[in-house]
Amino acid sequence: MQSAVKSDATRFIPPGIFYAGADDSRAAAIQWMYQLGSKLADRYRSEPPTACIVFAAEYLPDIFESYPQVATKAVENAVGRLIGPDERRKLRRRRLQLMALVDHASDAFREHCRKAAKKRYEVAGVDVSAMLAGRGRTAWSEAEKMRLRVLSVDPAHRHPSSDHPNWKEIAETLNSEFHEGNQIRYANSAMSMVT
Repeated sequence: MQSAVKSDATRFIPPGIFYAGADDSRAAAIQWMYQLGSKLADRYRSEPPTACIVFAAEYLPDIFESYPQVATKAVENAVGRLIGPDERRKLRRRRLQLMALVDHASDAFREHCRKAAKKRYEVAGVDVSAMLAGRGRTAWSEAEKMRLRVLSVDPAHRHPSSDHPNWKEIAETLNSEFHEGNQIRYANSAMSMVT
């Protein structure tokens, strides 16, 4: 029976690690992760505590520039292989204790948060749906916007005494059609979306 591992692929595997993969690239990736993890493990334990994202920017700058989440996850996996879960919990608890000492009202901290948010928006863009959901609001779907435009010019949804749209009635119609009757849209939000 032939082995699933190519004979030349095993040269990439660090001693003491069992591997039954199929190609050189996976074996090289395991070796690279092991080497990266051993470099980072001691620094990860150091004071002051350093987050994996900082290591990702330092050790994987090419990947980090385009895909910061991928680089950070690679560092987390590499460190996680060499530092046991109990020790990681202790280190995480220590980091949280030190973060509690940070003055969150200081100008320096606010500037740091502003720069971090700007970088996040540059890399990933603005997630409007998540921002609205964080405020307890629901984003307008394209179908809902289209229906709003139709209702705003529909003579059946006009005030009887004037020629202006009845925004309260339009909002109730949108809620029944798109939000199962829940009070999501109000007269002022419907009016501001159209005008």
